[in-house]
Formats: sequence, C-alpha cells, structure tokens
Amino acid sequence: MPSAPGLVNPRLPFLFALAARQPCDPPDPLHDLGPRDVADDEGDAQGRAAAAVADAAVGVVELMDRRSKLRQFGLVLAALVLLIAGCATQSQKTMSTSPREPGRGGILHSGIALDSTDPLYSEYLDHVRKRIQEKWGYPCVSANRSCEYKSTSLEVEFGILKDGRLQYMEIMRSADFPIYDEYAATAIKLASPFPPVPPALMAVTPPGSTGIALRGRFIYDGNRQGQQLLR
Repeated sequence: MPSAPGLVNPRLPFLFALAARQPCDPPDPLHDLGPRDVADDEGDAQGRAAAAVADAAVGVVELMDRRSKLRQFGLVLAALVLLIAGCATQSQKTMSTSPREPGRGGILHSGIALDSTDPLYSEYLDHVRKRIQEKWGYPCVSANRSCEYKSTSLEVEFGILKDGRLQYMEIMRSADFPIYDEYAATAIKLASPFPPVPPALMAVTPPGSTGIALRGRFIYDGNRQGQQLLR
C-alpha cells in the first residue's frame, strides 16, 4: 500500500539498518576465504617449500659431484706427478751407471780397446800404450820367505780429455793380488798427461763429449820372467 503523503516509508528503517551492517570497503579475500580455501593455500605453500628444498638438494648434489670430479682429477694429476718423478729417478739411476755419471767430466764415450787396430786411431793408441808401459812396474809378492812374480791380469778403463789430461780411472776387473791393481793404476797416473786427442778420434765420440774412454788389459806373466803385456 502506498504511503500517505508526508508519512515516512515504513521500510526505510530496515533498509538503513541493513546498509549499516554491510562494509563500505571491498571484501578482503584473505578474510573471506573459507576453511577449504585456507587449506588449499597452505597446501600450495607447503608444495612450494618442498620444491625449493628439492631444488636446493639437487644443487648440493651437483656441487658434491663437481667436487668429486675435482678430487678425482686431483688424484689423477698426483698419480701422473709420481709417475713422472719415478721415471726421472729411474733415468738418474740409469745415468749413474753410464759414462755420463759425475766424475767422468762429460766423457760420453763407451771405451776403445788399447790394442785396437783401427787405422783411424791406432797410432794415437800406440802412443798412449807406450807411455803407460814406461811407467808400469811388476812387483813381486812375498810368499814363504821369498818374493814371487805372480801371473794375473786386470782390466782398467780410463778417460782422456781433449787436451790429454787424465779425467778418471776405474778398475773394471781386479787382479788376484791388490798390489797389481795398484801398480797398473799408478802407471796410468804417471803417464798423464797424454797427447791431445786427435780430431779424427773425437769425431767418433757422441756429440758433446769432452774426451774419449779407453780400455786396457794389464797382463802379468810370471812364467816368462815377469813379462808384462798391455792390451
């Protein structure tokens, strides 16, 4: 029924009260979520957290894998260093038994027999052999209140530098009596210096050699009245 003129519409108080109960601002979705929506958001957050943890775990594994590879590379590198060091040590051991060992003064030659008949250096070897024989003595060995000339032999290697100086000397095979070794070694020392090594003889030595190496066999023959032979 329409209201009479001048009278207040009886519905207005109800409408005002209803309007007063409604918020003026737009609804806040965070406050307007129901229990199911809140549970869904919490599940999404947990999922994202789990994904982040998984990504971090993958990163850690990859980092550990890289460190493992680096560690393996380091072990391989250390093994190579040890291998190279071992080869160097073995090479030094080999050199110590070769003509390159310290004390030979850079003589890289393996040795020429004093009695060689090679026309390239036989003349020079004759000069060296004669000089040694001039200084070589034949001692007698005391036995049963007598002195006897014993039969024995020894082999000596010695090095001569380019200018003729004696660089080294080594008894390769000793005599049966030490005194015969001593007499042979003394003869070589007294015969030095020798004539300079001829260029033709130096040409047969390895490059960089500072001289030549010679081998001589000292023979003591007591059955022939103390005869000595140098070969």
